[in-house]
Amino acid sequence: MPILYALLEPHRLLATVRELGWSKDDLLWFKNAIPYYIFGKHVAMPPQRRWNTGEKLNVYIMVLGTITFGITGVIMWFGRGLVPTWLFQAAVIVHDLTMIVTVNMFIVHFFLAVVHPLMWQSLVSMRFGVVSESYAREHHAAWFYGEKRAKELYAQRLAQEAAKAQEGAGET
Repeated sequence: MPILYALLEPHRLLATVRELGWSKDDLLWFKNAIPYYIFGKHVAMPPQRRWNTGEKLNVYIMVLGTITFGITGVIMWFGRGLVPTWLFQAAVIVHDLTMIVTVNMFIVHFFLAVVHPLMWQSLVSMRFGVVSESYAREHHAAWFYGEKRAKELYAQRLAQEAAKAQEGAGET
């Protein structure tokens, strides 16, 4: 399917590949993901483009996992007795480790897409190809507002939270 997609929709594929680039905001997203997804603390999440950092990570793991499965699978299927023993054994280990990583990524992705209460609108986007304006503003601000405006709003939000925290500390 990816090959067919590349042949039939090359411009969309290139646009998607451009969207999957990494930035310093992605590191900040990783830092704040646990407080956000477990405790619902959205304030510190940096603005994301059309694909958030977790979605990018999912794409990378699934694509690289598929390629790794293919290479190691061919070695395991056809290489027994033809390739050195160490290569065959390495292929088995890499194949198994890739399986562990991709299955765990699938479980996390499935949970966030189907079960997590903050992400229910993602099901709507998968089914109908659209998201609500409020969901886009909250989860993909850099895509909704544009990079510059989203960063300004993010800085304002962080400043407001810092002021609230300082007020709270002054009251005690």
